[in-house]
Amino acid sequence: MSLTEFDEELFIRNRYEEGKADGSQSVKNEAAKNLHANGVSVEVIAKSLGMPVEEVNALIKEQTA
Repeated sequence: MSLTEFDEELFIRNRYEEGKADGSQSVKNEAAKNLHANGVSVEVIAKSLGMPVEEVNALIKEQTA
């Protein structure tokens, strides 16, 4: 295949993987917000969801703004 040929299957597969990653991050973000709203500490949320504390703090700040 030349560089100018379009690989539709590869394109679709890559878009699917990108969407899956975006969806996964969205689920984590919502979970973090809900956990914090229910009194779970930022440190526990970050550790449980595998997120940096700074990212969790930014989500919480965004939610209250």
